[in-house]
Amino acid sequence: MISLTPLRRVRLLLALASGLIMAFGFAPYQAPLVGWLAMAILVFASLDARPWIAFLCGFLHGVVYCGISVVWIYGVQRQHGGLLPLEAAALLALMVAAWGLFPGTFALCVAWLSRRSIARACAAAPFLWVTLEL
Repeated sequence: MISLTPLRRVRLLLALASGLIMAFGFAPYQAPLVGWLAMAILVFASLDARPWIAFLCGFLHGVVYCGISVVWIYGVQRQHGGLLPLEAAALLALMVAAWGLFPGTFALCVAWLSRRSIARACAAAPFLWVTLEL
């Protein structure tokens, strides 16, 4: 059974908040500076976390962010793809889950690096993000 201590709950709530904040950096809200804040929150939530908690934090961040940002894909699949509502929703859920793997891996790497040095993990975070995006 998974034990969620208060610190782990805070980490997960920070990850959810960072995903929500990240979504406001893009259309239709157009507030790009909040993206930096969202990433800082995700990195903070990942620092010195257990690997599975770090991955879960990143995954939740990605699912919330993508779930808000790409919800329009559902309508496109319905209108232009000819999918039934359940099919379009299932495909969107799969896409969002797949996109959650990227920030999950990022958070896992940050947590792993922070075991040796928090400063190095913070310095490496931007390079990790860009490398994983490739």
